[in-house]
Amino acid sequence: NSDAIAMVTASHNENGWTGVKMGIEKGLTHSPAEMNELKKIVLENKFIKRKGSYKKIEGFKEIYINSLTKNKIKKKIKVVVACGNGTAGIFAPKVLKEIGCEVIELDCNLDYNFPKYNPNPEDLKMLHAISKAVKENNADVGFGFDGDGDRIGVIDNTGNEIYSDKVGLLIARNLAPKHKNSKFVVDVKSTGLFRDDTVLLQNNCKTIYWKTGHSHIKRKVNEEKALAGFEKSGHF
Repeated sequence: NSDAIAMVTASHNENGWTGVKMGIEKGLTHSPAEMNELKKIVLENKFIKRKGSYKKIEGFKEIYINSLTKNKIKKKIKVVVACGNGTAGIFAPKVLKEIGCEVIELDCNLDYNFPKYNPNPEDLKMLHAISKAVKENNADVGFGFDGDGDRIGVIDNTGNEIYSDKVGLLIARNLAPKHKNSKFVVDVKSTGLFRDDTVLLQNNCKTIYWKTGHSHIKRKVNEEKALAGFEKSGHF
């Protein structure tokens, strides 16, 4: 219930560089326009000085994992989890094990040098490594997480990539029967199948295509009171 957020993240930056993703509205992060406004305030040194407070949450890792593992899967599946030596390696393997998956770990130890490949689920080198591991281990699915763990790439049981916009459509199809008359927001790069999908249409669900970009999609989801938003880059 905090009034503002500041996430230290460097998912798209080269090793040695980091960044901060900020937001002052619950569930939202700054848009480019707001970042320009913030830049202007900093450069002109026009700060408002007021008292504030902060609270350190102890045991955050355990709190986060517990929140993600309340529900278990009924069907046992074998999963290859690739983290590219990024921060998802702290969470993803443990979360998937605790919900009932058999996990094959691939580059899940932390190493800021990223010795194997760029931790990016759109990077072919990472996708090829996951595909190889899926086939070698006869796994049901492969997941590849980006450096800060907020995007995912999916490889099917034959070693082929399922594009993230199609994964979004699968999620929407699963949600639609339980949430009729809902809205979904997708970026303009996403597949046109959302518009014509029979499951979504049968459940009177509407798809809104919007500007590409994490902050843009989150804001549109909030404005439209949509059930979910999906980006082709792998943000869900």
